[in-house]
Amino acid sequence: MKWKNAFYSCYLGSLIIIAHFFSLFSSTHACKFPKEWHGEWFDSDQKTSITINENSFGAKGSCYNSDRSPYYLMEQKSSGQTFYQCLLILLNQENVIQFRETWAEQFDTPPTSSICSELDVNNPLHYLFRVDAKPTACPFINPPFSFYYTKGESRACDNPPSKISACADNSKLLLHYSACTDIQGSESYLEELTCLGTWRIGSSAYLVAKVHDRNEPNFYDSGKYKCYLYENITDPKDNKVVGYKIAQSEASCSGLSSINDGATMMTLRREVQRHVNCKFPSWIVEQKKWRALNAPIEYTFSSSNATKVSSGRESTVVCHSIEASENLKHSFIVVKVMTGCDVSYKCMLFQRRDPHIMEIQEASQGEDNYIDTCHDSKFDPSTLPLVTYVTENLPPRKCPLLPKLVSVPEVKTCKEEVYHQVSIGCGPKPEKVEFKQPDQCQNHTAVGTYLEFMCHGHWEAKRINSSEVVGYILGTPLRTDKDKYICFSYTKKNEVYSLRATTPTCYESRALFTFQLKSNGHCQAVETRSGNDIDGDGESWESANKSATLVISALHFVIAYLLSIHIR
Repeated sequence: MKWKNAFYSCYLGSLIIIAHFFSLFSSTHACKFPKEWHGEWFDSDQKTSITINENSFGAKGSCYNSDRSPYYLMEQKSSGQTFYQCLLILLNQENVIQFRETWAEQFDTPPTSSICSELDVNNPLHYLFRVDAKPTACPFINPPFSFYYTKGESRACDNPPSKISACADNSKLLLHYSACTDIQGSESYLEELTCLGTWRIGSSAYLVAKVHDRNEPNFYDSGKYKCYLYENITDPKDNKVVGYKIAQSEASCSGLSSINDGATMMTLRREVQRHVNCKFPSWIVEQKKWRALNAPIEYTFSSSNATKVSSGRESTVVCHSIEASENLKHSFIVVKVMTGCDVSYKCMLFQRRDPHIMEIQEASQGEDNYIDTCHDSKFDPSTLPLVTYVTENLPPRKCPLLPKLVSVPEVKTCKEEVYHQVSIGCGPKPEKVEFKQPDQCQNHTAVGTYLEFMCHGHWEAKRINSSEVVGYILGTPLRTDKDKYICFSYTKKNEVYSLRATTPTCYESRALFTFQLKSNGHCQAVETRSGNDIDGDGESWESANKSATLVISALHFVIAYLLSIHIR
């Protein structure tokens, strides 16, 4: 009987030892750091980068045990010796890790996690910042701000005031530091600040950012991490935030415990903005997206700002002030343009040509200089390019109303792919421009097919530096590349019409063709209409009897050849 008791005691003891062994093994290998911590981090104390992966935490070693999150028992091996320490690790924000640590001590056998009880608030805080951090919105909202700053024991540098301006990206700010002649340590320089994360400890709010000195060559490669402690300044009347008090340190946030303790301290006050009530004309905003005909430029408008993409580079265009507006069709607007953190002001003239067509002229000014930007002495339309924009979806429109015209002199020759006649908005097709052979050539075997263009809008405008009125028709070919545009422009003098075609805009110096025409009556009246209202403005199709039939001299217009070169 005794040998049985001894056997069971030995058996149970063995099970306990084995269970303890496996518990140690399993706890060691089950200790893993969260996936969101993995990656490269900047150690603000050591001024170097570390890597965190599933089991290791940089130079702190490997995770040995973690039975009480957020406490982690770490193991380090060096020169045949094994050291252990406890880390208290918190992910304050996706780009910021904060931790406290005990001293690393040597143990003959692995200690229990009870050594973590040695951690308390007296252990200093350490900070890690994610190296490839995705920027976040800055907490200092609605710039611009003016500010004064103090460095060390010196007096405040407040004359002239320094400024903070907005960038196109709300995760960036541009700080313009001014130098005060009587303040030692003050200097004039530019800093571009990229916000990486904010968090709170009790009532204290913190920001970590990467700061680039704009005066340094290749400044984007030389950024430094900085930590900020900030608090709001509120208006006692309505409790609205009107500014901020800020204490700034270098990379580590450890020394920032008071708003008055930073290496640099700043007081920000929000500046009054003139453009808060400025809005773009509703006819621009309603169409939202506009693209240039002859340049890789696209605008996307909202009520008070727009996004401009030019050759792949994005800018933000903010409505600053409306200087003049004529029946909402011609508006002079001062805008603030932000490309990255570069800011400039310019005057833009918006001209509504058709519900889906507008033209823009613009003149640039310098940074922070918007006064008199649209003044006559600075905005001269005769010297500025005129850029035509169309909406994303450009619908068909009824062509203009012209009398019937014939060529001067009239030539009637039947020849393959030479077109002698054009009808603009005539008969049952008031939205089309058609080029075709004369009637007597319709059965001629050598005659080519006719060409058609869809009208998308028309308008009249005075020629620059002239009182002459020019009519314009913007169209697209129906049988070739429909994304290509052709503009027909026409003038009238002494009962003779001059017709000119250009592509892609109405202001190209080189014409596809030009010719002379004279009035010869009207088209046949159209008494009925069918289909959708192509014109979109409620005009009756019965007015199409005033549309044009143009018979054109073959001497001046070999259209098939020219269009095959310029439109295909």
